[in-house]
Amino acid sequence: MKVKDIKEMKIREINIKDIDNIVDFIWNVQIEFDQIPSIFQDEESKEIFKSGVLENMNKSLKFFGAFEENKMIGIIGFDKNNILYLYVLKEYQGKNIGTVLLRFTLELLREYDTVLIETVETAKKFYKKNGFKNKNNNKYDVLMEYKR
Repeated sequence: MKVKDIKEMKIREINIKDIDNIVDFIWNVQIEFDQIPSIFQDEESKEIFKSGVLENMNKSLKFFGAFEENKMIGIIGFDKNNILYLYVLKEYQGKNIGTVLLRFTLELLREYDTVLIETVETAKKFYKKNGFKNKNNNKYDVLMEYKR
């Protein structure tokens, strides 16, 4: 099943009043994909993460969500030409949700010649498929760039 099979998927901006939904979504997907060590999966760590997201949203961080009916199934967050977050629920992966969110955001960021994303090794293939190239590669993170 690809995006066209998802009933009425819509992309919309998520604003600061939805901070709890944003944080819960990202937090839960990161845990599901083992991106947060178990020692940091407590409420205090989540609150620290939330305060960082909130602080950046008060500056220029923007979020857009992909929704099927009222259920958020994917999210992307960016600050200027840096994509900071792109997550899709596990059961919706492989259905082009991430690709649609990424292309939507690249169009919003068309004023920039280069768009950057710091990601994990396991996501490199996805970004390469969408026109990104390695900018650096080290043991802990991968910086990739999209050039127009």
